[in-house]
Amino acid sequence: MIERYITLEGIDLVGFYGAGNAHLQMLKRLYPKLRIVARDNVIKAMGDEDELDRFNKVVELLVEYCNKYNSLNEEAIIDAVNGKRSVKDSDSKVILHNINGRPIYPRTENQCRLVEEFKK
Repeated sequence: MIERYITLEGIDLVGFYGAGNAHLQMLKRLYPKLRIVARDNVIKAMGDEDELDRFNKVVELLVEYCNKYNSLNEEAIIDAVNGKRSVKDSDSKVILHNINGRPIYPRTENQCRLVEEFKK
């Protein structure tokens, strides 16, 4: 049995772990072959090396998602485990996301042009 430590930096731990650790419990259910323990910003996972590699990739995706959208939900966790892109990732007109994770879109054609020029 191999141990691996994953350090979470630069994210809101309450948003990542979920209310009452709901997101962490969901990850534990999705990876029944692993023993997962979280303390502060460190996740300790024990199990088979292949399963640990898959879990590590999923956690990295979820950290990126949490950084980008300032929130995490069950749909994003399931998409990450299944290797799918999130619905939010496929929306190209989004300027940014507010603190609650809601997308902010340009309202007019001129705002769309302005955003495109900023991107260039």
